[in-house]
Amino acid sequence: MELVVMGNNATCKLCANVLDVEGAPPVVVHDINADDVVVYGNVAACRHFGVDLAGLLALHLKDFDPIMDPVRMASLRGLVQTHGFCRFETLHRRGPGKLVPVDVLMAAMTSQGKNLLVSYIFDITERKVAEERLQHYQLEAALHEQDRRYQELFASFEDSILFIEVGQDWRYTLGSFNPLAQHLFGSAGIALVSGDTLDVLPSQIVGVVSTAERSLLVAGIALHQELMCVLNGLARHFATSLIPMLTEEGAVYRLALVLRDITTSKTLAESLAASERAYRELVENSPDTIARYNRDCQRTYVNAAFANRVSGGYAALLGTKPTDSPGGESAVLFEHKIRAVFATGVNLEYEFIWPDRDGKASCSLVRLAAERDAGGEIVSVLSVGRDITELTTYRQRIHHMAYYDQLTDLPNRVLFSERLQHLLQDAEHYNRIFAVMMIDVDRFKFINDTMGHPAGDIMLREVALRLRDAVRRDDVVARLGGDEFAVLLPGIANHSDPEQVAAKLLDALRRPVLIDGKEIVASLSIGIALFPLDSRQADDLLKYADTAMYLAKRSGRNNFKFYLPGLTDNVIAEMQQQSELR
Repeated sequence: MELVVMGNNATCKLCANVLDVEGAPPVVVHDINADDVVVYGNVAACRHFGVDLAGLLALHLKDFDPIMDPVRMASLRGLVQTHGFCRFETLHRRGPGKLVPVDVLMAAMTSQGKNLLVSYIFDITERKVAEERLQHYQLEAALHEQDRRYQELFASFEDSILFIEVGQDWRYTLGSFNPLAQHLFGSAGIALVSGDTLDVLPSQIVGVVSTAERSLLVAGIALHQELMCVLNGLARHFATSLIPMLTEEGAVYRLALVLRDITTSKTLAESLAASERAYRELVENSPDTIARYNRDCQRTYVNAAFANRVSGGYAALLGTKPTDSPGGESAVLFEHKIRAVFATGVNLEYEFIWPDRDGKASCSLVRLAAERDAGGEIVSVLSVGRDITELTTYRQRIHHMAYYDQLTDLPNRVLFSERLQHLLQDAEHYNRIFAVMMIDVDRFKFINDTMGHPAGDIMLREVALRLRDAVRRDDVVARLGGDEFAVLLPGIANHSDPEQVAAKLLDALRRPVLIDGKEIVASLSIGIALFPLDSRQADDLLKYADTAMYLAKRSGRNNFKFYLPGLTDNVIAEMQQQSELR
């Protein structure tokens, strides 16, 4: 393209008949040395920006690309200078207040000594809408699984929990509730039924919800207060937390009302105000770790539960700072939290991991509360820690169950897919090769049918163990389901690397597996697909590796095959059918 610039007018002498034909993408040319002013644009570009040619030639790049800052522009110019072109996504203004997602192909050119950039613009609005729709469907599936796990944990909480559904005009109805709440109100003759109005609850508890400041709830702020109500003729004190749950648009759709029965502690607190001795007896016998800190973060008091959990007891704690005992990075954060309470007067609550006297990691839910003198000045910070090590372990167990196969303890299909995606991104970025293996245990159905499922489970565990021992340290072995396994081989140089690994895997199964006193010899059929030779897409790589595995079965089993391009669906279906029959 020869671009002739005369005065303030820019005209394209060559290729204008091509760039302005029906269906041509919007094209604009920027002058780098003139603050990226547009010196040329075709008819499609005028339509794209909703201006005439004169209006287009008056625009600078920053006028229609709101996110193109100098740093990003410099980076793009560097890519163009290195490769001759670059491609990126951005937003274009199309009239007042309207932004359009676009895909831009930018190339360098010179004309009459001027440094120019040519941008070919493609509207990707429809693609973005499709991507957002797909993300929505994936999010719904993830939320469904998350809700299932939540329900398991929900039933184990030690506080009474009521979910309040929020309808239009802030109309409240009773949603779900945990067993402890059902027991609490059921013992007072109150039947909790989902869908009922809140009138079935005591008026004091209804008041917690009905009088809550809605502006704070919409802001996602949990509201805490104490109340007293009469159940079975007895006064009961509760610490309540009203926790809002928001939609992505920021609307409150549900409230979690947490009721902690503090009747006993309330009575004790009133007694503690009159008796220091009663206070110390309560604190010293508390299972929670309690300590008081001065402005230098030194401990001026610790209770017995705290002293008993630290090597050196009272002597190691009193007069020392967390960084002195027990020390470590978490202690640095702990001191930072204490100073924050002194500075702001705002109580804090967070999880704190520290080593106990046996050197084991212990997790505590720590609450830091400011203590004030009669004049309102903060004189100390009280720390109360509740051991939640078991709960933390349970969370980790739930996570493990979600990502690892329960029978073999190998990564499951979900985790395997995530690692495959990460490996794809890494390989694309660094231009690397990797292999995907699909593995099937030959005639596993025969073992299951003749010896029973327990024997089949023994075989699968042994196969998993041998596969894991046979691969390299960075390789990933996963069980996808049934007798189907998969392996990721990152960082390979050529065909010989996966060939060697496949040979080791086959060799690992040559030793018999002892099941119920019988030596059973199993074998594997292995299919291999290579990135990027066979495909750059995860689904295709898995499909091609699976196809190669069926080819290995068709070839007599106990071997491995690479994917052969050109196999038709009919041939693949025939191989699968024959392998099942054999």
